[in-house]
Amino acid sequence: MILQSEQIEKAQRRAAGLDLRGLIAELDRVTGVLRASASEKADRQKMLTASKGDPELADAALERIVDGNELQDVNYFPRGARAADAVGRVVIRRSNGSQVGYGTGFMIGPGVMMTNNHVLPDATMAERSELEMEFERDVEGRSKPSVLFGFLPKTLFYTSEALDFSIVAVVPQTDSGSRLFNIPAAGSNRSACARIA
Repeated sequence: MILQSEQIEKAQRRAAGLDLRGLIAELDRVTGVLRASASEKADRQKMLTASKGDPELADAALERIVDGNELQDVNYFPRGARAADAVGRVVIRRSNGSQVGYGTGFMIGPGVMMTNNHVLPDATMAERSELEMEFERDVEGRSKPSVLFGFLPKTLFYTSEALDFSIVAVVPQTDSGSRLFNIPAAGSNRSACARIA
């Protein structure tokens, strides 16, 4: 609570001499921003009072809800993690197999990945490059085990230099048995992408 009080005092010092009510009124006039209704504010105040156990602390924590309630459920984080399952790192390789660099790609359908044209400009580059799934770091910043999948540009490769995108088929299973799963549909509870066998 001390930190919160310090933040409030700092904001008050910065606002000294400013006509905040005038600024808010002008913002509302120009943008037409809608504020939370009185009943929404009262409900928020009740919830804060119950959780803080002190009406003064609740008043200090009361936030303005702009243009509707933007509070997020805690499932926001695992849903983001599930969406990240569809994202991989494209390992770009020369004809001799040496690494040129990296790009980002994401699964757009079963066994189909999209990246930028400047990452995979042609089928030849795609054929010698790889998609690294589950490339991520742990909380200590150490690399976690990842899975490399090859591309199948003879099965599917389409690119547009003007729109800077390339679409390529991905090998569904590695030699070691790791499989590339489908991405989850929006709202689906199924997880997806690479899983180490």
